[in-house]
This record gives sequence, structure tokens and C-alpha cells, in this order.
Amino acid sequence: MNPRKVVLAIALIALAIYVFPLGFRALSSPDEYRYAEIPREMIDSGNWVAPYLAGLRYFEKPVLGFWVTGLSMVVLGDHPFAHRLPVALSTLLTALLLVWLLRTRREGFRAELLAAVVYLTTVMVFGVGTHNVLDSQFGLFLAAAMVTFFKAYVAVGVRRRVFYLALMGAFCGLAFLTKGFVAFAVVAVAIGPFMILERRAKELLYLPFIPILTAGLMALPWALAIHASEPDYWRHFFLIENWERFTSGRTDHIRPFWYLVPFFIGGMMPWTAIFPAAAAGLRRRGFHDSLVRYLCCWCVVPFLMFSKSSGKLGTYILPCLAPAAILVALGLLRYLRTQPPGKAFRWGAGVLGSILILGGVAFAANEWLDPFGHTAYSAAERGKVVVIMAGIFTWGAATILAARTAVASRALAAFAAGPLFLMAASAFVLPRSYEERAAPYRELEQLEQVVTDDALVVAGRNYVQAVAYKLHRTDLFILRPGEFFYGLSYPEESFRLIPEGHFKNLLEWVPTGKPIVVFMERRHYHKILESAGPPELEIMGKVIVIAVYRGR
Repeated sequence: MNPRKVVLAIALIALAIYVFPLGFRALSSPDEYRYAEIPREMIDSGNWVAPYLAGLRYFEKPVLGFWVTGLSMVVLGDHPFAHRLPVALSTLLTALLLVWLLRTRREGFRAELLAAVVYLTTVMVFGVGTHNVLDSQFGLFLAAAMVTFFKAYVAVGVRRRVFYLALMGAFCGLAFLTKGFVAFAVVAVAIGPFMILERRAKELLYLPFIPILTAGLMALPWALAIHASEPDYWRHFFLIENWERFTSGRTDHIRPFWYLVPFFIGGMMPWTAIFPAAAAGLRRRGFHDSLVRYLCCWCVVPFLMFSKSSGKLGTYILPCLAPAAILVALGLLRYLRTQPPGKAFRWGAGVLGSILILGGVAFAANEWLDPFGHTAYSAAERGKVVVIMAGIFTWGAATILAARTAVASRALAAFAAGPLFLMAASAFVLPRSYEERAAPYRELEQLEQVVTDDALVVAGRNYVQAVAYKLHRTDLFILRPGEFFYGLSYPEESFRLIPEGHFKNLLEWVPTGKPIVVFMERRHYHKILESAGPPELEIMGKVIVIAVYRGR
């Protein structure tokens, strides 16, 4: 094969899957609207130091992710493509970092190529890497820090080692500015055990000095600026958002220790199906290999750290998938040296392909025959169902073909190509039911038509971000505080919270005849607003209610 042509083909496919569809899908609530609204408010206010969301202090994250999205919005405009582009590019750059790491050890073109392909075709990497959240940018900087440390570890000469250590620290600083202190924790818990295994633990007494210095230089200007602007930021961010989230369980995301295991298994699909083959290859390669040791420490120890945390989300393990992708690539290449591929590969690919085909049949039967009275798609969305069926069957057929192919390189190519069609089509085939629940752009357009300049706007907590973004307003009243609890705790903002059962008081507080527009979840509508009586106007959707009242 011609390496240049292969690289060009993969690059074009990656762009077609990760970049081209970014603007064809509405923003999802609350996450994507949150990370679009905070930069929008920075642009409008000119305050690029302190993050604000709906006009309230939002101190759950540092500022770099908002800066990057804001810069993209300034250059490209305020639309979903601009919001998501930094995330997609971060994912693609992370794949290139894996190539760079393997090139350090001269693992060969096949290993470099396969590691990038494995990473970019995993379910979680694709899902997170095409949504406007901070995890992909954080993962990029962490991967850069880990790669440059290994470059320093194997470097010959003091100058090269110092250079890579300084670069590592800079990337740690960028990771810190994206998600906070967890960046230092991930790097420390991964590198420490590796150095112990390599019997070079004494070097940990002096190696951290250069990275700490450059990380501090990278983070210090904003750290001082936010302290001067918002003196309470570091107390809240360190104690509440980091320490208590990890240790005490005072969080909305309390989960058991094993919670992240199924996310890792599912997140690494489809490659999870051939883990046994990769593991067999790694055993042949041997754990004595310093690169394998490093990748295992990078993958496993941070995973255990995240599992130990009281509060956790499935996406926390995204930084662990980069080393996992390299381990899978190295293991598979060693395992597939023999022709034809062994039983572990053939059985794994065959079982996965069969499950996909059977799943596609079950999906088609449910959507077309509706035996249980519950379908994901409406009758008007049959075209989307056909596309999804084609994607599933294509994936299953390619995977079964991989299991039956005698040439290892062709088997790997078929296995990797299986999910590409479905990945490329995913942005265009989301069901209307999902849009009603998580991407309510139609309902937001209705809200925009109802709200007048003098109206007071009230939003349910899961839609505050979306309403603020759509209306370009930061003076919203909020039902149920959620993530706005801290911002609403300031005396000058506390009046914006409407406690449960107190909506009627708001009608009596505002001037007579002043319009009050409510945008909230239907499931909480009657419980929260029943004391206020019938509204002047009511638009009842399947998930969301828009109601208009008047001050009394």
C-alpha cells in the first residue's frame, strides 16, 4: 500500500465524519447550550476573566475552554459549527499525538496508523468529539502532557529532556485551565507508578520541578486575574468543585465504584469485541517493554482514580481511551502476524457482526411493526429508519467479513471501516423525540415569537442555558437551581430563584399586566405552577411547556 495515499484517505474520512456534519445538528441541552452561552456572554460583556452563565457566576470550570469556543465564534460566527469545531479538532489532534508517540519508538507505519484509527472509531471518542463539551479539549492537553513526558523519558541529552519536560508542564497548565486540578492528579497517578516499575523512582524527586514551573507560568496570569476579579473563586472551585466532588459525595453524580466499567467497555466499541486478541498480542510482546508499561499505567491508574471519586460521569474516562487505543493497536499487530487471523480475532469479530445484524433486524421490526407500542421514530421519519438500518447492516456485514478474511491487513481494514457509514450519518438521523427532549430548537423558536422586550422570562433548570442563549438574555428567573445554586447564593442574585410553590408570589410581585413567560419541563409544570391558575396562553409540547401569565 502507498502510505501517502492511505494517510490522505484516512484524513479525508476523518474530516468527513468529524468536521463536515458539525453544523447539521441542533445544540443539545443543557451541556452544549451551556458551553455556547458562557463564551457568548464573554463576547457581549467583554469580561474574559470570570465565567458567567445566564448572568450568574459559574465557577465549576476554569476558562480556557470558553476562550477557545469564544475565539471560534468571533472568527466563524455564532452557530453550532463554530461551537463544535474546537472539540472536533481537539479529537483529531489527539489522534496525531498517538502517532507522534509511536514514532518516538519507531513502532512503524502500521502501528501509527492503526492507533489513530482505533482511537477515532471508538464510540465514546466519536460521541464526545462531535459535541460541544470540554472533555475532548481536556483529553488533548492531557495526552500532549503524557506524550511529551515519555519523549523526555527516552530523550538522549539534557537539553532535549529539559525541553520536553518544559513542554509537558505547559500542556499540564493548559489542561488545568480547561478542567482544573484533576489535570495534575491524572498525570501524577499515571507517571508515579510507571517510574516505580521502571526502578527510577528516585528521579521523581527532581523531574517534576521543570513541569511545575512551566505549568505555573502558563496558569498564573489568569489565576491572579480571577482572584482579583472574583475573590471567592478559588475557595469554591477547589473545595466544592474538586475536593468535595472527589471525597464526600456532595454532588449530583454519586455513583458506585464499578460505574465506569461499562462505560469503558461500551466506549471502546467496536474494538472491545477483539480485546482478547489484543491482550494475547500484548502478552507475546511482554510487559517488560517500557512503552507497554507506560501505556498501562496511563490507562489503568487514572481509571481507578476516577472510579474512586464519589461523583463521576461516564465521560470522565475519555483520557484513558488514548493509551487504550495504542495498546489495542500494538496488541493486534503482534497477534495478527500469523496468517490467517487467529480464533480470538475471528470469534470476536464474528460475534459482534452477528449481534449487529440481529440488532438491526430487531430495530427494524420494532420501528416498522411497533409490537410494544413504543418506537423511537415517528411514521414521518421512515427515511431516517432506513438510513440507520443500512448503517447497522453495513457495519455488521463488514465485521463478519473481517472475521472471514484470511489476510490480516484486509481483516483489520474491514473491521475498522464497519462503523464509518453510521458515524457519518448520525448527525442527520436523530429522532424527533430526541430533539424534543434534548435539542428543543423548534420550541425555542416558538418562545422567541412569544417573548416581548418587556416580558419577564422564567426557565426550568434544564433549559436556562438554552433560553439564555436563544433570547440573548441574562436576566432570567429560575425554577429549581441545579448548577445555578452557587451563582444564586449571592445576595444580589438570590431574588431570581423561584422556590417550589412560590410562583404565585411572582405574579403578585411584578407590575400588573406585565407579561411573564415560562419555559419548562412538562413533567414539572402542574406541580410547580398549579397555584398560579390557568395561563393566558399555553403551548403544550410533548416534553416542554410554554406558558404566558400576567402580573396581578
